[in-house]
Amino acid sequence: MKNNDFLTRQYDREQIISPNRAVIEQFRRDIRYNMTRKKITDKVSDPISKPELNKITKNFRKSGGKIFMGPEVDERLKNIGAEASVIGDDIMMISSGAGRAAIHEELIHIKQVRYYGAPSSDKDVFLREIEAGKLLLKNATKWNLTHKEIEDTKLLIKKYTMI
Repeated sequence: MKNNDFLTRQYDREQIISPNRAVIEQFRRDIRYNMTRKKITDKVSDPISKPELNKITKNFRKSGGKIFMGPEVDERLKNIGAEASVIGDDIMMISSGAGRAAIHEELIHIKQVRYYGAPSSDKDVFLREIEAGKLLLKNATKWNLTHKEIEDTKLLIKKYTMI
């Protein structure tokens, strides 16, 4: 097994987040403004396959990024109404049902944090969410987003524009 190919493990045997729970909780307390891929409807999107997830996140992981998945993450994301979330510029939390749009959106947010720094206000978060949504729509064909993901992204942009 390759050193950076940890996403292909079977997650029903272990919870990847458990040993790092204190770290995740500390980040949650320290970061005031958070960017997430919000769920618009209760309709389930097509979950991304692990090989495709590995391919999309390869550069992120090579640059030191960590990805957390599993039942604990699913529960945490469900509680905040999100499919995926980032913490800082090096941690992604992805639900087991997240699709391509959620993964790409969180990678966009990672790049935003690395370039601009952490968001400093709600307005800053909203502007970054709008920017990420527009990038998703611009690359929808290239990233093979589903019709549902495209429609959800349009609704999210509309929501953040009206705030």
